[in-house]
Amino acid sequence: MGGQNGYNIKNIAKWQCIDVSTNQDPIVSILLQEEPELGELVSLFIEALPALVDDFASAIGQQDWPAVRQLAHDMKGIGGGYGYPLLSELAGRMGQGVHNGHFDRLDSDLEELKRLVQRIILGC
Repeated sequence: MGGQNGYNIKNIAKWQCIDVSTNQDPIVSILLQEEPELGELVSLFIEALPALVDDFASAIGQQDWPAVRQLAHDMKGIGGGYGYPLLSELAGRMGQGVHNGHFDRLDSDLEELKRLVQRIILGC
């Protein structure tokens, strides 16, 4: 079944859903608003997001700060490239936090990332 834009997202059901009932509107890619023919490409990106969040959670849980920083760097770039500036902003903040040794914020940032990804999934 496709989302509100008709894009078919597979394999997301196996990722745990997060309660987004606190006024969390779906997020639609800016790229799709400008170039809707790129829907398939954006759909593939969205399909990969739950695994990326799982990678973040694993790296944070293992206190693998270089991995967290690399994941944040990668997500910052690809988030913007696929039309999700909020994702880029959060990833940038996470990477900068690791760089500055602010590891205590990562758990709350991870929860924010989960909510943001859920909103992106809802917007597909």
